[in-house]
Amino acid sequence: MALSTLHIGWIAGILEGEGSFGLTNNKTTPCIWLGMTDKDTVEKLRDLIDPTQDISISEDNRKDTYKPMYRLTLNNRRAVGWMMTIYPLMSERRKIKIRECLNSWKQFKPDDRKSRNPETTLVRFIMETKGVTKEEAYKLLSGAK
Repeated sequence: MALSTLHIGWIAGILEGEGSFGLTNNKTTPCIWLGMTDKDTVEKLRDLIDPTQDISISEDNRKDTYKPMYRLTLNNRRAVGWMMTIYPLMSERRKIKIRECLNSWKQFKPDDRKSRNPETTLVRFIMETKGVTKEEAYKLLSGAK
């Protein structure tokens, strides 16, 4: 599904307020986490960014008033693509964290991660989210530089 600018802005807003950006697997794998008690919001985000992702549920039974926490996690190429896509829309604090993640990710040898080239990762991501051909994705990418 090709996403509209409105969808991308909504995704950035949710991740700005409720998301986290970081690294897993010995600081080699970029990751985006979202955790909140509003299941419908987590499901909407999942449906927009990667409908194949599972939503995990954690319950805290210390108090009857605690609601279940719904969590969504993106790793690897998916996380890198979304970090690059929403970067211009994020606050300075989030931009710093995203830059740290991407810079750390880029430092590892290609064999240390699935995607061998950050540009190729972004082109694949553009193809998936915009529903365009490889050639069109490269044109979009070159126009953004």
